[in-house]
Amino acid sequence: MSTPEFPVPYYQRIMRNPPAIENVTINISAILEPVNEGTVVRTKNVLSGSAEGLKILDYVENHMKLDSYITCVTSPAEQCHIYSDDLIHYLDSAHEENCRILKTCDLSDCLK
Repeated sequence: MSTPEFPVPYYQRIMRNPPAIENVTINISAILEPVNEGTVVRTKNVLSGSAEGLKILDYVENHMKLDSYITCVTSPAEQCHIYSDDLIHYLDSAHEENCRILKTCDLSDCLK
């Protein structure tokens, strides 16, 4: 009596998972369509499905003075400013977290 190898390679298993038959198609032509109220409603529905999305909705509704939820950024300089502002915020948060973690470690143990 021979003992099979463990773990048994996938191609030698008696029972295999059926292959995925699902065809996923993505329509990217909607990216170029102008934003309308339907887009706003769909975006709100998607954002309300997560805790982070609810925070975003709460902030936009309570802190931003908007006549309409449809906003347009036309200047590349403005887009760069928005992107860099977000990046600086997250880099600062990561730096603070790294400092907090390093304060809990005793680095002298590494030098022994």
